[in-house]
Amino acid sequence: MATIPVRNVGTIAGNLMIKHDHNEFISDIFLVLATIGATITITDTNGDHQTVSPRDFLTVDMDKKVITLITMPWIAPDRYRLKFYKVSDRAQNATIYMNAGFLLEIDQGSGFVISSTIVYGGVNPSFVRAKSVEKCINGKDLFHNKTIQSVVNEISSKFVFDDSLPNTSAEFRRILAKGLFYRVVLSLAPRSIISPKYQSGSSPIYRPLSSGKQTYQSTPALYPLTQPITKVEALVQCSGEAEYVNDIYVHDGLWATFVLSNDPLKTIASIDASEALAVKGVKAFFSAKDIPGVNSFTSQKNPAFPSYLEPEEVFCSGKVLFHGQPVGMIVAEKMSQAVYAADLVKIHYDSKVKDEGSIASLYRYFRGDPVDKDKVLPTLDDVLREDRKLTEHRFQTPIVIKVATQQGIGQADHNIKGHIFCGPQYHYHMETQQAIAIPTEDGIDLYPSSQWMDFVNTGAAQVLGVSNNTLNIRVRRLGGAFGAKISRCSQISAAAALACYHLHRPIRMVLPMTTNMRAIGKRTPAYSEYDVDFTNLGVVVRLHCDVTHDSGCNTNDAMDLYSSLFHTNCYSTQSWTVVYHYVITDAPSNTWMRSPGSTEVIANAETVMEHIGWVLKKDPIEVRLANIDSTNPIRKIFTDFLVSCEYYKRLDAVNQYNSVNRWKKRGVAISLMQMPLDFGGVFETLVSIYHGDGSIAISLGGIEMGQGLHTKCIQIAASVLGVPIGLVKIKTPNNVVSANSYISSGSMSTDTLGITVRACCEKLNERLAPLKLQNPQWSWEEIVQAAFLANIELVATHQFSPDQIAPYIVYGVSCAEIEIDVLTGDFQLRRVDIVEDVGQSISPRVDVGQVEGAFIMGMGYWLHEKLVYNRITGELLTDRSWNYKPPGAKDIPVDFRVTLLQTISSASGILGSKACSEPAVSMAVVVVSALRKALESARKDAGAPDIFITLNASTTKEDILILAGTPNEQFAL
Repeated sequence: MATIPVRNVGTIAGNLMIKHDHNEFISDIFLVLATIGATITITDTNGDHQTVSPRDFLTVDMDKKVITLITMPWIAPDRYRLKFYKVSDRAQNATIYMNAGFLLEIDQGSGFVISSTIVYGGVNPSFVRAKSVEKCINGKDLFHNKTIQSVVNEISSKFVFDDSLPNTSAEFRRILAKGLFYRVVLSLAPRSIISPKYQSGSSPIYRPLSSGKQTYQSTPALYPLTQPITKVEALVQCSGEAEYVNDIYVHDGLWATFVLSNDPLKTIASIDASEALAVKGVKAFFSAKDIPGVNSFTSQKNPAFPSYLEPEEVFCSGKVLFHGQPVGMIVAEKMSQAVYAADLVKIHYDSKVKDEGSIASLYRYFRGDPVDKDKVLPTLDDVLREDRKLTEHRFQTPIVIKVATQQGIGQADHNIKGHIFCGPQYHYHMETQQAIAIPTEDGIDLYPSSQWMDFVNTGAAQVLGVSNNTLNIRVRRLGGAFGAKISRCSQISAAAALACYHLHRPIRMVLPMTTNMRAIGKRTPAYSEYDVDFTNLGVVVRLHCDVTHDSGCNTNDAMDLYSSLFHTNCYSTQSWTVVYHYVITDAPSNTWMRSPGSTEVIANAETVMEHIGWVLKKDPIEVRLANIDSTNPIRKIFTDFLVSCEYYKRLDAVNQYNSVNRWKKRGVAISLMQMPLDFGGVFETLVSIYHGDGSIAISLGGIEMGQGLHTKCIQIAASVLGVPIGLVKIKTPNNVVSANSYISSGSMSTDTLGITVRACCEKLNERLAPLKLQNPQWSWEEIVQAAFLANIELVATHQFSPDQIAPYIVYGVSCAEIEIDVLTGDFQLRRVDIVEDVGQSISPRVDVGQVEGAFIMGMGYWLHEKLVYNRITGELLTDRSWNYKPPGAKDIPVDFRVTLLQTISSASGILGSKACSEPAVSMAVVVVSALRKALESARKDAGAPDIFITLNASTTKEDILILAGTPNEQFAL
């Protein structure tokens, strides 16, 4: 029950009180007590006692009362059988889909039930005991198929499941309730009367101890390059000493938080903050009218990509574009005061519809977009479900990115049409969007949690109406970013700077997770439709694909051009035509997220290969090989991987397992990834050598966010200068040394900043070379001191530009083996193998961690993380850690094997290395390819229609259980 930290601070009575106050809460403790017939004693302030059953406890008025005693009866183990089950989104620390308790008194000489208590949680808030099920089995033989079927039919027809979002569907929980009862029967029945094929259903999937294997090479002769060292910040991060934005000490500071609108498509008439301002500790409320400059945190003075042509308001001034859009900010002495007061701000709306109130609305008006008078459509799925005539204005002009150069007209033997939907994903950084602004004599010191200092600089200065050099920006590190802090952080930074500007006091703005999830955009969703002609060998002779991206409320972070780099993956493309569309939805502007664009379109290409294999009844491996050019390096990587991951041996074992097991199924699959990497923008770096001891300080134009940038740059500097790693430190990046520097994103920061560090160090070496030549016996410290005395410059700078590195390609192959529980939808990744081409790795341990982390993020996207919206209001309902769950420690693959393919090629990045922080996300689609194989076996046994199963992101346990298609009559012995 719960996790160790929760159990250490929580209490049994506390858990029961949550159930008391929120009957919909699915409590394991309540379930246990209700199942075994425990009693709860309550004591009031007069010392009077009241003893009630757990069911009656839910209706007791607990005002001025406490739980003082819980009494549990003795249960004779020779007479009773006690079973408990629960199913949740992930293995630990997760809310429960459903739990169930079974206390059965069974005659020892037979399977006849003398008495029973059956409790379900998750049916509906008022449901406790399944008395109708108890009636079905009392006095009956539990191990007779007629009894089992009577219970299954009772649950199917009589149980009333609530169906309210964001809960799972009633259909899912109905099937689950039947499956859990059936599991009890299988676990208690003698093995001799159960069909051997059905016996695997008697228990949940067992998880053994996790294991991992990391394979890489290093070359001692090149150390510290290729040396597998621990990340330089690892110890201070683990000890809590690493400084993040919210750790920065601020004297006499105030806290700020956004005020959000909950009424999309309405136009603001006025805002009344009087009640909020009356709250103790509240100092100010600011809205659009308080902005001295331009009410837009995006500047049109940025590079060609990304362009940010549309203005985006810091505070909505007219038409509200989405549920959760900031309309202002509260500033208070404490964060709790600010958050409380923010909910007290009253927003009044015009009764007449307007579309001319805000800068963003004016931009769309003059662009020619029709006035949007339709209902709230927060997701791409909502838009696509509507009549296209009513939503035509939401669709932007399509862009044909890839046009087929040849098509095998008349050569095709088969045709398929299909689709795949890749939904949104929350970035789930441990550090939410935040910034600190401190007034200084020359302007404002700004500490944003940002991947792009220059964007924050231009945006905040524009909002304040001040020059760019008024803002002194520093970013030590980020507590996770994943793309959300490229452009979105500028809004928070501008708001914090605005409050600082007006109040002349330090401002700390840290978004609560709920605000972060509601107000900030997610991974850009994509819906892909494909129409493919192919031969009996699986060779594609014509492919047409339409990819529709959900931009959210504007198109600033448009994904089409970026996605076009990856849409054909590693396959021959002469016959492919790809058209990109994007639509406007009533949601925050969707944005970049780790492996943006590539994750969705590579998944589409891999799904096409799987679909062709399904039609031809061929292993998709053959189809992939048939569509890869003979000269593509991935062919050899792929064929070697088939051997190293033991694919065919495991495939035979999976097929054998599935043939003898009805209620557990396995699947194994392989996916390929070819990711071109290109570069843009400029990055400025400064390297200083101190004459006192020869130590070296580096100020980078890029941001450390966990990807190991600092570690690799230290290794590069130490290698080029020929000094120990311990002599080199990375200093906090700032917008003075690194003015105008570009985004740290797209896995390119090691290449771009590595080049600048190497260039700076080479310049320094060149200056020191005469002294080294004249005095070969001198130590590094002596050389540096002599250079200082000779007035030789010991500071070097270098600016990276895209012409200093050629684009290159990262290749990867992944194999996943999954097991599913057909009775509950539960699953377990038994084994995952990854080979990723990283060139000559500068820091192999860092790279392994990046590959593993990227894959797990992708795995969460495909199998766990689901964002649920209220389709009427546009409200995000899964807006906190309570109901949005990325994978946990016991959801990772049981056996996780990562190999860094370290090839040396001219087509690579800094010092022969390649980027590795993002590509593995795109390989995680393999988990649903393996899942599809397991489901195909389950559906075959169920007698369900033989179809190609479309698996979207995300495909959760709910989807798995429903897609398994188990008919009621198969719940039998």
